[in-house]
Amino acid sequence: MTPVAASFGLLPPNPIRKPMQLLLILASLLAPADESADQQYHRDLVDLASKCTELDLDDQAEITRNWAATQRADQIDLYIPISKSTTLSENAPQLVKFWHERFLEIRSQYAERLFNNAVAICSEDPGRAYKLLYQTLRENPNHLQALTALELDTQSNVKVTKPGVIHSRTTWPARTYWRLESRYFVIDTNKSREAAEHIHAELVALEAAWKQVFYSYWADPTALAKRLEGEDVSLAKHRNATRKHRIIVFDTRSQYASFLDSKGSNATASLGLYDDKSQTSYFFIDDLNTRDTWLHEVTHQFFQERGPGVLNIGRNQNTMLVEGIAMYMESLREVSGHITLGGWESNRLQFARYYRLNGQFHMPAKDLMALGMSEIQGHQSQGEIYYEAAGLVHSLMNSESAKASELRSNLIEVISGIYHGKDTAQDLATTVAPWDWIEENYVPFLVVSDQDVSNLDSGTPIRNLVLAQSPVTDDSLKIIGKYKDLNWLDLTYSNVTDDGVQHLSSLSNIRKLSFEGTKISNSSAGILSNFPDLIELDFSNTPISDDAVAQITRKTKLEVLYLTGTKITDEGLNKLASLRNLEVLDVRKTNVSDAAVEQLMKMLPKLQR
Repeated sequence: MTPVAASFGLLPPNPIRKPMQLLLILASLLAPADESADQQYHRDLVDLASKCTELDLDDQAEITRNWAATQRADQIDLYIPISKSTTLSENAPQLVKFWHERFLEIRSQYAERLFNNAVAICSEDPGRAYKLLYQTLRENPNHLQALTALELDTQSNVKVTKPGVIHSRTTWPARTYWRLESRYFVIDTNKSREAAEHIHAELVALEAAWKQVFYSYWADPTALAKRLEGEDVSLAKHRNATRKHRIIVFDTRSQYASFLDSKGSNATASLGLYDDKSQTSYFFIDDLNTRDTWLHEVTHQFFQERGPGVLNIGRNQNTMLVEGIAMYMESLREVSGHITLGGWESNRLQFARYYRLNGQFHMPAKDLMALGMSEIQGHQSQGEIYYEAAGLVHSLMNSESAKASELRSNLIEVISGIYHGKDTAQDLATTVAPWDWIEENYVPFLVVSDQDVSNLDSGTPIRNLVLAQSPVTDDSLKIIGKYKDLNWLDLTYSNVTDDGVQHLSSLSNIRKLSFEGTKISNSSAGILSNFPDLIELDFSNTPISDDAVAQITRKTKLEVLYLTGTKITDEGLNKLASLRNLEVLDVRKTNVSDAAVEQLMKMLPKLQR
């Protein structure tokens, strides 16, 4: 009899005894002998969630259902240990305690199976075994053998102090800044202790993901098996890979810029940077949107400091592969110890999709890899080049083709060669896939379907969504309408209609919106009243007419308006005079006269000629 069952046996008869007995009986059943560990684990969680629902334990049912992470073909799934998932208040109701004990039991049993599997394969596939050990700790954070094998930190090894000396680099006065020191990081900040702890948590998740994905780059292939056998050897293959990564975080952006300026840096307008010469990353924390920059720059730091330490990597070619993989790591998301990398909703992919599918910019992969740093810095399309590189790397890391695993492994091999200073501009084609194959598969990878949208996790933070040139329908808009933090939504030449547009009414933070080439009509213009901060609007090549202008004229913050190919006339154009902030207006291929345009430009001084 399990401890849960024993405890239950002490309870007096009551109306909930029968369903609770069913729960305990279910918990004690063993899976069939031929059932895989994964199947049994998922079945146990599903059954436990169902029983929680029967017992009106709705919160516990949701936790249980969500614990078994849903995996997607367009993402990499990884795991990290979290301790908070195992805690429960002593004052919790008895039924909740029963659920909690069974929940931990299921996970602990699965953890043991994962660990045994890792031990069995560690010699022939150490990279896979390494990931399984992390997954073991996600299920059982106290699994000592896995903790030891992975050389992981514990919370007791994280120390925060206020040093009593002037900071050697920033000259912060003594005891005015915090230093967080852990096994792999030294983080100094003049913001707060909480800021140091917040950044550390983000970087610990990044480090765990980076080490799992790029295991072959930094790890000795024989070391994991030795550690599992009890030998005290380092997992790292490079001697300098065990040093702590230095991070300096300023309270404000102005402090950050002033510091860089004092050092003669030309990166004062940046959101953060990694300096490979001082082996330090510099950031600021007064803007939470800089998180992606933290992930990007520290990815560079990991590659540089956990590898051979070759300077000036990717200077003459493959610069955009170095940047592309760092942009890929910006896509990291973590929920309850489940990490994902990639996904069609990744922020950088929205821009890649916008430029490529809308025909705004494209550079063949062969030409992209031939670019060196100096060529990119002086290029008139520098931003577009970065987005193209981000999209290209995403397509190779998260390919849904039959050879997805091979593509990813070979790409990591190429990146390893770059950081060892042994690369050529042809490596992507000779090691990963031919140039023609890369080009042919890139555009289909970018296209989004209704099924893709339906796979979105409701908790994913999304600011920008580009669904341009994709066959998404009103079904997708029902889902997208729930992402209230959206700033940019591009539905150019999608299959949405007036009916679907109504699902967007709650997106009050929208600033950029495109309906170009869709089947919407004047009736959809009414949705604009829900977007108080709209600054860019595109109705090009839709059948809207002067009747929609009344709604448009209420958007007084509008700066950019595209009405190309619509049915608007001089009558409608004249009403736009109330848009005092308008800078760009496109009314080509309409019935608007040149005289009406000239008159409007006289009334709107910001409007560009």
